[in-house]
Amino acid sequence: MGFNSGLLLARAIETAGTLKSEKVREAFCTMTVVTLTGPQKWYCENGMMQESGKGGHPTVVTQWRRDGSTVTVWPVPPGDLKLLRLPKPQW
Repeated sequence: MGFNSGLLLARAIETAGTLKSEKVREAFCTMTVVTLTGPQKWYCENGMMQESGKGGHPTVVTQWRRDGSTVTVWPVPPGDLKLLRLPKPQW
């Protein structure tokens, strides 16, 4: 997420052609940027990322349990984690 934030800010500054905050904010309103977690678009009415289905991107936060299971921490209610194929730490 931190990398994505830096990428979005850099792209907005490039698009704006200046460091002036109003121009950078206007640039955010016009961008759709493909990041490590998929395409992201800014929702300028409230200054937040758009919700899934409106140009934003869905984000899932999971946690490994000591028994080897995975639980969705956010969003609630969780989706089907059985579909995810992620590397798992060996501890």
